[in-house]
Amino acid sequence: MLIKPEYAALAAIINRLPMIRPGPRVFNQYHEEASGSAYRRGNLALYLTKMFEFKPRVLIVGEAPGFTGTRQSGIPFTSEAIMLCGLKNWDLFGTAYRYRQTSGVPGGWQDRAASTVWSILEESLHLPLLWYCFPCHPHREGQEESYRSPSEWEMEVGVGFVMELEQVFEFDRIVPVGERVATTLCKHEVKAVDPVDNPLRVGKERFGRQLMPHLERYAENKEDLLNRDNRLKMY
Repeated sequence: MLIKPEYAALAAIINRLPMIRPGPRVFNQYHEEASGSAYRRGNLALYLTKMFEFKPRVLIVGEAPGFTGTRQSGIPFTSEAIMLCGLKNWDLFGTAYRYRQTSGVPGGWQDRAASTVWSILEESLHLPLLWYCFPCHPHREGQEESYRSPSEWEMEVGVGFVMELEQVFEFDRIVPVGERVATTLCKHEVKAVDPVDNPLRVGKERFGRQLMPHLERYAENKEDLLNRDNRLKMY
């Protein structure tokens, strides 16, 4: 069976994620020694290959994962609960597609940032790819459920994955979340638009109004776009 070169490139990216060294202040959810890491890598592989079929023109790049989101699911900006239940407006996620839970939480972990982002993307007419500048979970030493901003070195380590994804997907637009991400991408000559704010800091309404203009330009059906504008007024 022939394998698309793009799928091989995505597999190579996933296979390199475990190489990021975990430590007392970093949890690498993809590392071989992390419980459930094989399932998380599998979840990420399902997500990336499905998104390649969707041909996203936009990449959204956050700073780093938190404890209740990607650390559990393996998928950027996505909680286990969303991953397991699936989406009503997009043929993505759900146990029918062999996504696997790694925690023992009934129904999967829920994550506020993931819920905010996906509640907006469910109403979008274009589905972007989601990623993090530093793909592992940075936390305070001895407090694994906490979150800390990744160091400059950690951001430097992670930006290479962003550049590889850009080569595979050939995005038209890269949207950083926060000034630090924008600065890191600019330093590596990754062309990105002005950053949007962190949804946890500004809330769903403001984040949605910042993000939607980057997505609506790729809507093919203008009538659907008008309907989307009416939905946006409800935020």
